[in-house]
Amino acid sequence: MPSAPQPAVPEDPGSKSAGPTNPALHKETSVPKPTVRPHLVALLLDADLPDLKDPATWTRQDGRPFTEEERTLMVSATSEERRAFADQVLREEEFWQDRIEASNRLIQLIAPFFAQLSADSGVADLVDLMGEDALAALDQIAHVLSSDGIAILPITILPKRE
Repeated sequence: MPSAPQPAVPEDPGSKSAGPTNPALHKETSVPKPTVRPHLVALLLDADLPDLKDPATWTRQDGRPFTEEERTLMVSATSEERRAFADQVLREEEFWQDRIEASNRLIQLIAPFFAQLSADSGVADLVDLMGEDALAALDQIAHVLSSDGIAILPITILPKRE
């Protein structure tokens, strides 16, 4: 036997439930539109802007030209988006500066030990020569150089052996 329908209960105007019976609350919980368009900031980061006032000269870092639609989008960047772009450029400069400084510290750290190795020595031999303090410093440098999981160092940074 089917159950009797339940009587409708009017919603309390002070209720926290969102829905069609309480549109004011629904409006408050809607997600605001982002003020910075990430795809626009990414486009700006990929840009080479030889003449800032002439969008027709703008190209991608690899030399490919932007489409008219992309240039129009870039010109429409708000001050907040230009600030987000500038902030990202600064973060990237700091990232690479930290890597350059760490690479220089690495050279200074291992050069005296490297000079003691013979031509047929390996990394294990280098580690054997280093004391605890040098190994701890090497670990700190490695953390900076491989913060993204990859450390690529050109062989030219190593001191020449005679």
